Amino acid sequence: MKPLPRNKVMQKEKVTSLPGIKDPGRSPVQKIKKKKPALYLLALFIFYFLVLFSVQFFRYIQLNNDLRALNREIEAIEQENAFLSQEIERLHDPEYLEELARGRLGMVRRGEILFYIQDAPVNP
Repeated sequence: MKPLPRNKVMQKEKVTSLPGIKDPGRSPVQKIKKKKPALYLLALFIFYFLVLFSVQFFRYIQLNNDLRALNREIEAIEQENAFLSQEIERLHDPEYLEELARGRLGMVRRGEILFYIQDAPVNP
């Protein structure tokens, strides 16, 4: 190959940078490629804490629902307990005991006669 004459030697052209790009030697695509591992790590970090948060949030909702159900059950048991306490107090009253014995057991006092009245069968 023949060497080029000195007057025809190619000169390097001066490259001017575009506005907003600091280093004309690198393209914006190359800059993003260098940041990808850090972005992946950041995305993984955010995803990890998002999963942790969502699992704990759903567990909180479940426990809150269980707490409400248990409070309703406690309230029902307290109402039943209050009713039974009143029943115990009434069982100490002789008149109430007599009423129960007559109504539920069909008992009568000495000298009383118990009559059972049956309805006549209806024939159409």
